[in-house]
Amino acid sequence: YKNLCVRQNDNIAYSNGSIPLLGDVDFDGEITASDALLVLRYVLGLVSFDDTTLAIADVNRDGVVDSADVIFILRMALAQS
Repeated sequence: YKNLCVRQNDNIAYSNGSIPLLGDVDFDGEITASDALLVLRYVLGLVSFDDTTLAIADVNRDGVVDSADVIFILRMALAQS
């Protein structure tokens, strides 16, 4: 990624100071069904995430990235459309 993310005390920010959107796991600046699909692929063990992406994928902040996060992200994506 162009702007590396740093994590300090559960706060995530790009090196330029901007804060990524919770749920935007493909880092395109939008929360879409593609983000939900990517998290689903993670839950199924088809892809791996680094620590920063895991933190962004854990939208319900329960410390686990699972199907509940997929549903939350999909709902957020649908609400934006």
